[in-house]
Amino acid sequence: MYTYRGASDAELRAYAEFLESDAGKWFFSTAYKGQQAFLEKAVDKVAEAYVNTIYVNETNRSSKN
Repeated sequence: MYTYRGASDAELRAYAEFLESDAGKWFFSTAYKGQQAFLEKAVDKVAEAYVNTIYVNETNRSSKN
């Protein structure tokens, strides 16, 4: 709601109409899919870095014994 604090009633009405239109549904579906793809890629990179850290730590521990 904070994002829309400066919008007038007419602007909010137009935005709501756009959201409900075919074009609005396509736009937000496309934006959502893009965000999901980005988040999946980011999670994969974080998981890979985490696994590599664990592997390096385990390798270092094993070589010291």
